[in-house]
Amino acid sequence: MVSYDKTSISSGTHGDRPESSNDAIPLTSFGRWSRYWDDLLGKWKWPVLIFTFLGLIGLTVFSIYRLIYNTSELVH
Repeated sequence: MVSYDKTSISSGTHGDRPESSNDAIPLTSFGRWSRYWDDLLGKWKWPVLIFTFLGLIGLTVFSIYRLIYNTSELVH
């Protein structure tokens, strides 16, 4: 059975992590990722994400088109 240190729970500390103003944001993996990109890109985060997404869709469509075109060339 696992035992917990009740003093750290009752006093509100979070282990070795110092308390900060960012405690309101849950530090899930997405929370960490989101904060990292907010700090890195700032106001450009959403345009970069949208253009990256559209670029991936474009590459996928182009790859499928080339695949179909190349296989149709082999048949003829």
